[in-house]
Amino acid sequence: MRNAKSKKKVICFETGVIYNSIMEAERKTGIANQCIIAVCKHKRKTAGGYHWKYVEGEERLISPTAKGGCFDRLADVNAKILLIGVGQERNTFIHAIDEKNNPHRVSEKVYPIKSKLMDGSIIDTPHHPLNHTKEDLSVSHHFPKFERILFQKGAIKYDTFGDAKVQVCDAKKMQEVIEELIRLNAGYDLFMDDKIPNTGELTRDD
Repeated sequence: MRNAKSKKKVICFETGVIYNSIMEAERKTGIANQCIIAVCKHKRKTAGGYHWKYVEGEERLISPTAKGGCFDRLADVNAKILLIGVGQERNTFIHAIDEKNNPHRVSEKVYPIKSKLMDGSIIDTPHHPLNHTKEDLSVSHHFPKFERILFQKGAIKYDTFGDAKVQVCDAKKMQEVIEELIRLNAGYDLFMDDKIPNTGELTRDD
């Protein structure tokens, strides 16, 4: 088992370097392979001060915003999301938060897709779209209702880029705030309408 995992390609987020195996990463960086594996399996956040990920595997996820996918990992690497000239309805990262906390959002409908892997082989990668609201709208239609509380909690900041309005979003803080809202509103699907959720102690001054 250990040998199989150690032969997987891994990437270091900060440097962008791809290693052919975890053992190669250990040899070239001096970082213990066990620590790199733990990061790749989401059991720790960093190894040697860096973020790591297996290169292969994401193509097998059932949706672009599935748990463990590239959008889901944005909070883990303290990513910033830049919305230029658009609002939170265009913030795909919120889909990842929603899908992780509401697995039922993924539809049973399947679109057959084939993917070509790095070794040239072709695999089936069925894609499941996300369920829409009762009005047949994407749940992202309701994401702007989170903007005020996200701003209050420092998860987004406003700026400009030329004439365009900009929102600079802190992925980790966004996830923390929205998941706390989900907890405070247990039993109510926050993403299905424009109703302002119960914010509880989130609105108190820190």
